[in-house]
Amino acid sequence: MIGVLLWVFFALAGFYLASRYHKSSKELSATLGCIRLFSSGLRFEKASTETLLWRGVKEYGFDLPFLETVAGETGPLSHRIEKVLSGQPLSKNAASLWREVGGILGQSDVTTQLSRLALLEQTGKGLLQEAKENEKTQGKLFRRAGVLLGALAFILTV
Repeated sequence: MIGVLLWVFFALAGFYLASRYHKSSKELSATLGCIRLFSSGLRFEKASTETLLWRGVKEYGFDLPFLETVAGETGPLSHRIEKVLSGQPLSKNAASLWREVGGILGQSDVTTQLSRLALLEQTGKGLLQEAKENEKTQGKLFRRAGVLLGALAFILTV
């Protein structure tokens, strides 16, 4: 009985550790989607920063729950983002992209914002590709290690 419990425990621990890589990919994907949304809103409508943020909330608020707080706050965007990110368990790469967004939106003319967002999007694509590769390799490693350690614990306790 103890062996079965240990097997289940180690397997669940492995799956939990692997889920961190999936979460990171999901956050980066949603962040990249917001950057694209911001770019198109600026390009085609010259929308305000607040309008862009609320569109981001509507589209990606489920994957990025902190975004609603950022949109609802007042003050400079970079300060709002920094304030919210300090208390969020967001992946390091996604947080870095959001800090960059805070330094871009509403800080210069539309053309400059668009060119800086395009560069940020390219950076984000690279980070997302890396995160997906990590999810694939490291996630699989942790899942398998958890199951194998559980099986070993089962064998040793039986």
